Amino acid sequence: MKREKAGSIVLGVWLAFVLCIKVLAANDVVVAGVCTNEKDISLYVKGLGEGIMSVSCQIGTKAGQQVEFEDAAGMENAPKTLIMVDNSLSITDSNRRKIADFLTAFVGKKEEREQIAIAVFDEKIRWLTEFTQAGQELEAAAGSITYQDQETYLTDVLYEVIKKGQLGAEDCYKKIIVISDGVDNKAIGYTKEELYGQIEEKAYPIYTLGCVYKNNEEQLKNMFALSRMTGGKDFLLDEADSMEAVADEIREDSRAVRFCIIPDAEEMDGSINQVLLTVSCADGEQKIEAGVKMPFREEEKNPETQPDMEEEYVAQPEEEGILMDRKMAVGLVIVLLAIVFLFALFFNKRKKGSLQQPLICRDDSGKDMEKTELLEEDAEKTELLIGSGEDEETQRVGNRQYVLYLTDEKNPVKSFFIPVKDAVIIGKRRQEVNLLIDYDRSVSGRHCRISRINDRFYVEDMNSTNGTMLNGIYIQGRKEIYSGCVLTIGRLDMKVEIRCE
Repeated sequence: MKREKAGSIVLGVWLAFVLCIKVLAANDVVVAGVCTNEKDISLYVKGLGEGIMSVSCQIGTKAGQQVEFEDAAGMENAPKTLIMVDNSLSITDSNRRKIADFLTAFVGKKEEREQIAIAVFDEKIRWLTEFTQAGQELEAAAGSITYQDQETYLTDVLYEVIKKGQLGAEDCYKKIIVISDGVDNKAIGYTKEELYGQIEEKAYPIYTLGCVYKNNEEQLKNMFALSRMTGGKDFLLDEADSMEAVADEIREDSRAVRFCIIPDAEEMDGSINQVLLTVSCADGEQKIEAGVKMPFREEEKNPETQPDMEEEYVAQPEEEGILMDRKMAVGLVIVLLAIVFLFALFFNKRKKGSLQQPLICRDDSGKDMEKTELLEEDAEKTELLIGSGEDEETQRVGNRQYVLYLTDEKNPVKSFFIPVKDAVIIGKRRQEVNLLIDYDRSVSGRHCRISRINDRFYVEDMNSTNGTMLNGIYIQGRKEIYSGCVLTIGRLDMKVEIRCE
């Protein structure tokens, strides 16, 4: 028990230290984003008063650094907002309605150029939209959220989002809104301290909307701590009367100013240095301090030690003969390669007779394959169905036979292949699909269809309950699919491979 108390004290001191070094400013003025570019640094600051009159900058002990400022919402690179929704069954019906109302209000009042992405998460994030300014697309995505029986792990998901730069690499103002019942950690996942390290580095403001479920007070406290740590705000949905008011408060609080700092050449060494901004506003002076990684500028080469690249090179008489011999040798090699290529092409034609012979898949015994095999140990749970009465010609696609391979990334023993002539329907309703996948309840009866059109392949959802994703993004309409893609069917992540055999 004493060790637990000591650990809590140490963690509390560490968090206080982070908050202190993050920003030394009065009131609610905080650094809300840091970006190190090739020649300058962007510091996004929110909470400043109206009417900035002057700004001075100091890096380390050296003052007088060049600095410019502008409204973050008016930048050439539009601001970004990622909304992450916990869609587990621990979100009660009343809170689901509030979440829908919040999304409608927030999207409806978005800044003109603001880009918003909506995602749901369990063990990993699943994007319903990419970052977009299209209000109708965002509203449709918000209305498509369904709630599943699943475990959610906010620490792991948020760590991956920030670590992998899933908000994009461009220099713009970014913020995250998390709607969940609290922070849960995997036993072997990332720790809170690892997540805090990523948050400190990027400094994105995180706004949290919490949902009460059973005895989740501790999980909610841990989640709300993310907002306090980053200068965001936290809200308890169960106590919120107006979701429009919550959306307005987040918008008002998240307004930011971008300060563009141009360090002197000697400061551009890639090191971490302290930046101090002194901002004079109409209502007083604010001091903002943050540790920032400096740009890295390679040493310019001394022109006196470099050859004059514009000076024309003149070959010496004894070199001219060598150059001529080399040209003749290269020409001879090219001629020989051309002769070998033509001979090989002629021999190949005679051997095969015609390039238009159909390709027929054969099984291990060398016989023509008349049905699709199931590459799986437990054939009783999952089987691959091909319509009865199909002969060999059905297995051929013109003069080539395309075969679709799907492998469960989490359970590779569940791997399937099926020839594709026109289309393959995937689902768990035995009588209505070509490829039966019934070992996971999240798969619908007729879940999705993969079609071949002019030797290209496309996937479309068939109004399934849980939707179909391609490379982590929910499908709306028809999307092209190819080898290397990950097709998510309900909860199953299937690695795709398309072969011509």
